[in-house]
Amino acid sequence: MQINWNIYQNDPDALRALWEAAHIDSLTKLYNRYGMETWITKQLNKMSDTDQAAMLIIDVDNFKYVNDTFGHMLGDALLIDIADTIKSLFIGDFFCGRIGGDEYQIFVMNISKDVLCNKADTLCKTIKEKYEKEHQNYNISLSIGIAFSDAEKGHTYGELYKMADLALYQSKLEGKNCFSLFGKNTDKKNVSYNNSSQTKRVRNHIVQLGDSGFSVTKVLLDAVIDELALREDPKTTIEKISKLIVDAFDVTRAYASCYTEDEMQIGKSYFYSQNDDYNITPNLRMSGHEYEKKCFNSNSIFFCTDIEQSVEPVKSELKRMKVKTLLQVLIHKNGKIIGTLGINNCGYKRLWLQSEIEAIHTIGKLMTDTIYELQQTTKPDYAN
Repeated sequence: MQINWNIYQNDPDALRALWEAAHIDSLTKLYNRYGMETWITKQLNKMSDTDQAAMLIIDVDNFKYVNDTFGHMLGDALLIDIADTIKSLFIGDFFCGRIGGDEYQIFVMNISKDVLCNKADTLCKTIKEKYEKEHQNYNISLSIGIAFSDAEKGHTYGELYKMADLALYQSKLEGKNCFSLFGKNTDKKNVSYNNSSQTKRVRNHIVQLGDSGFSVTKVLLDAVIDELALREDPKTTIEKISKLIVDAFDVTRAYASCYTEDEMQIGKSYFYSQNDDYNITPNLRMSGHEYEKKCFNSNSIFFCTDIEQSVEPVKSELKRMKVKTLLQVLIHKNGKIIGTLGINNCGYKRLWLQSEIEAIHTIGKLMTDTIYELQQTTKPDYAN
């Protein structure tokens, strides 16, 4: 089909309709993802050395439950209502959009940290209080990540988004219904502001998402965070998260292992596999630093689509475990290697998608405290 552009050039209303279709979210009437990224990129490109940009990423807690339980019509009404609340609180120089299913974005230039955090706090309280009073069964709240532009990282849309994205997941880890501020603009620390106590807390770990941001892995990451929030024993937590990974990526086995405190060998491991044929516990006799040097890249990721290309004794151990394809991340804490998180495919070779690599990398960071807790119960045993 050919489009007669002359018709649109001579019809301002038609041109406006085309522009709105490309830039405006039809449901909430906020800007859509393309509209937000296009406008924000232009603003960032015009920034001077004295300017500073700020971005908020907002995620609706428990939206999937409401959407699945009460229906899409109510879910849509909820998204519109939250959008209206955002518009009423962030007026003037704020640029607001809906950039995903239940994900919103706000951008502003040259605003103080305190003003922006107060607005985020007010937004969290407003939504929580409203839906507690009017809809007690919905359990709706917001998790918010806030980031300010950082000269060291550059002023690109992607970098600012990743920092806000990271802060958002800190809020999820904190228990939802709060906001977190990404760190380098706050005295070189990762500080979280919790709207229930208004206290500042230094984060003990950070998570990082890749350039793809929220995608199909968002549901998996949300489920992992929910499991971690239960604070069960390490064995139960690892097995549950391993099952989530196996089901999400359709792989043979997922597992997490801790290193002994001296970093000399793998200690306890727990896993979930598709069937009993692959219930094989890892038993690699190699120090953490040697393993890191031989197999992992600078991002602490080891992905192998053909184990014949791996090195000994890793190759022999993978063959013992019937592995065809491997993806694994090292987990660090306080400068030490404390464990690994991995997924295996045993029936056939497969390629790892970038989104899968990024998701496992993120989950490994989320599970740092769980692996550390497991490590504390593990002692060196060189007799085995």
